[in-house]
Amino acid sequence: MDELTRLAAARPDRLGRLAQDWLASGARAVQLWSPDGLAATWDPAFSLGAPAGAVSGRVPRATTGRAAGITAEVAPLGGSIGWVRVVGASGAAARRRLAGDAAILATLVDHERELRGMADALAESQDHLLGLASIAVAGGRDADEAAILATTARQVRFVTGAPVVAAAVVGDGARLVVDADVTACGVESVLADIDAAPAAAATLPVSPGSASINRVGGWIVARVHLDRAASVVLLVGPDAADATSESIRLIEAAAEVAGSIISRSRRSTEAAVKARLAEELKVAGEVQRHLVATATVPVEGLDLAARYRPAAEIGGDVLAVHADGPRTVIAVGDVSGKGIPAALLMASARASFASAARACADPAAILARMTQDLGGDLERTCRFLTLCVAVVDRRDNSLVIANAGHAPVLLASGMGRPQLLRAENAPLGVAEGPFASTRLSFAAGDRLVIASDGISEREDAAERRFGIARIVGLVHRRPTASAGDMADAILNAVDRFAGPAVDRRDDETLVVVGWR
Repeated sequence: MDELTRLAAARPDRLGRLAQDWLASGARAVQLWSPDGLAATWDPAFSLGAPAGAVSGRVPRATTGRAAGITAEVAPLGGSIGWVRVVGASGAAARRRLAGDAAILATLVDHERELRGMADALAESQDHLLGLASIAVAGGRDADEAAILATTARQVRFVTGAPVVAAAVVGDGARLVVDADVTACGVESVLADIDAAPAAAATLPVSPGSASINRVGGWIVARVHLDRAASVVLLVGPDAADATSESIRLIEAAAEVAGSIISRSRRSTEAAVKARLAEELKVAGEVQRHLVATATVPVEGLDLAARYRPAAEIGGDVLAVHADGPRTVIAVGDVSGKGIPAALLMASARASFASAARACADPAAILARMTQDLGGDLERTCRFLTLCVAVVDRRDNSLVIANAGHAPVLLASGMGRPQLLRAENAPLGVAEGPFASTRLSFAAGDRLVIASDGISEREDAAERRFGIARIVGLVHRRPTASAGDMADAILNAVDRFAGPAVDRRDDETLVVVGWR
């Protein structure tokens, strides 16, 4: 999609107002042209809020014999990307006005580029942070070096997309873990060369924790010394020639995190292990809270509020929001069980969702993609994941939901009583699909409420549950409340119901969304 077509889709109201001003002045049409042809057009039948039409055509020329009009070039930073043409306008004043509008369009294109770059960088940074957090959590959960290496290999491959990632401890008996879709061709020979290197350089001083990253053939090799003889080695390839600098930094950081965990594990006493676990849980909790905080970033056109209250230092609830132009994808879920295993699966689920939301348009396809990513881990740990994925599209005021066993999910329409939306799919880890989705109208004044069962099942001192009916009543009594006010009202009501003497036993996650 060319940039002018993308701009027309991303800023329909802004461009519509610009076109309306020209049409009100007597112009017969306002057009955006890219080098490939006509990107968008507005004519007197256009009404604000309707999408601009687009047809194929040729680049406008003064000699084409088209209806009289004026044309100005749209040239953001980096050079021209097309033209804006007003049919039926003429004169020097109109040309000056159109030149100003073309400059505004160029500025809007620059802004859209910056926003896309910031969103891509944020998504990549979150994926990298999540991968490192998962490695840290695995180290706190299990001192088994093979498990730590397996998590490291899996997370690095997941984030970088490399076909083969191998993690090993060399120098004192190799522990090789390969995470790949294909045969790990060449891994063993590369590791053998690295394993032989310490013997040849045994007299050289080596500082524990020192790290290096190099290219060996088509492989990226990150190495962290545990001691004079042993090292953690991470191999990514087999053809990593086009790896980005961000990916290379992640590979090096992942090797350092894995090396640090294994080194501390080898040196620690039981008391030190417990202290380290507590600290890493705290760090993991901070990482979780940081990742969840990104879900509350304002989304253009939506009134969205997200709340997350873990029962312990780290939680197993999934909360993520992916905004892509006019389309916003929201996920709320709950991993069965509690503690570090649930938190680790939550981290993997969030990373899987981020990837699937970028690749898939339909929420049912997102569930299918996540089942492929997480099915093995859920089966091995005998756990499952309830997950509701909602796609809100402001282009047609639509709401599409695919619910895999999650409750409660409510849709409040105006002054009517909120509708409880039943799950049409089994939880992930219980069934492999196929998955179904439901398309719903989502008009101004409507509210979508997705909560975790930690809210509906919160108990008071007499072990009575808060219940879904109370949530329905709270939403029904506040038809005009903002998303933030409604979310806070629900959580405050839950706290009053339970009382100060009753601690939370489960994570509490809540999302409320409507139109601004």
